[in-house]
Amino acid sequence: MHDRMPENLTQSAFNFDALSDQPVDNVVLQVDSTPPQKEKYWWSELEHHRIPKRSGIYAIINQRNQHIYIGSAVNLFRRKKEHFKDLEAGKHNNPHLQNAYNRDGSKAFLFVVVEHVEHVENLISREQHYIDNLSPKYNIAPIAGSTLGIMYSPEVKAKLSAARRGNPQTLEYQARATEAARIANTGRKLSLEHIEKLRGRKHTSESIERMRVAQHGREHSPEENERLRTLNIGRKHRPEARENMGVPKRGRKQSSEHIEKRATALRGKKLSPEHAAKSRVAFLGGKHTDEAKAKMSTARKGKKQSPEHIANRSAALRGRKVVPEHQAKATEAARIANTGKPRSPETKAKISATKRAKHAAKQAEQPPLF
Repeated sequence: MHDRMPENLTQSAFNFDALSDQPVDNVVLQVDSTPPQKEKYWWSELEHHRIPKRSGIYAIINQRNQHIYIGSAVNLFRRKKEHFKDLEAGKHNNPHLQNAYNRDGSKAFLFVVVEHVEHVENLISREQHYIDNLSPKYNIAPIAGSTLGIMYSPEVKAKLSAARRGNPQTLEYQARATEAARIANTGRKLSLEHIEKLRGRKHTSESIERMRVAQHGREHSPEENERLRTLNIGRKHRPEARENMGVPKRGRKQSSEHIEKRATALRGKKLSPEHAAKSRVAFLGGKHTDEAKAKMSTARKGKKQSPEHIANRSAALRGRKVVPEHQAKATEAARIANTGKPRSPETKAKISATKRAKHAAKQAEQPPLF
């Protein structure tokens, strides 16, 4: 069934005039020795006898109707074997190509190399070039490297889901798919309607849980962290997005391990002057709630600051002028906080020593009476 030749691919030129002059008993078929002239197409001179194990763009051509399929491959030889193995088994993922193969047979199809591509990262762009210019009949998706434009029935979707369930993709495959999608979408701009649709789209609770489990414990490489940091420079979230991000975190308690990780990451890290100025402006006029104040107080109780931290704070405040209103507020706040609060023997001893030192300094500054 698959090996029958189309009628218009081969022909024999018979000399019927010579045949009519001979006796019936001695009829000899005289076949004209001149080979038939094959029609030339754009692909007639392309490489198709020996397919190399190189990357490039290929075409699968139906010689009966000149319909084609355009694709790209890192290894052209292996891709050819995969295509025709699936076609012969009747399980090719392209129904148009499979139906044509079933109808016209294997010998009607030709695998040709359209272009050798030296750099693999250029495969998708070159494939898209040929799809745009040749308009292949057998390509379902108009975008190279993606499944955009392919409409699956509910039954097909269920089969695909069942086949992929429990079959985790390798990291290499995920990396290749991500890179192919990135190349295909580079420079591509979404329409305003598409952007609005994405903004209004909400994930289900099951989808959110699956995404959380998939990302749990995943660590980005330093290069990926740097790329994400560069992408987010200067990016500002909309007020609605900020509110949506804040709602799940409000009232949520962080684990001690997470707090320690954050503290370790920030320890010794110095903010740039611009960042420090932005943080100061952002918190200017901000007030902590009573609950936040109580939590901060509890966390700091009994905690001793290192000499380096005390020195840094002292250096930062040295020479700084305190606004009278601020000083009055701080004094009042300290008075209220310490009202009725018993002082420890150590604190009393420190206060007494400080007062004695101040008194001795004043006495030393005064000139002698006699």
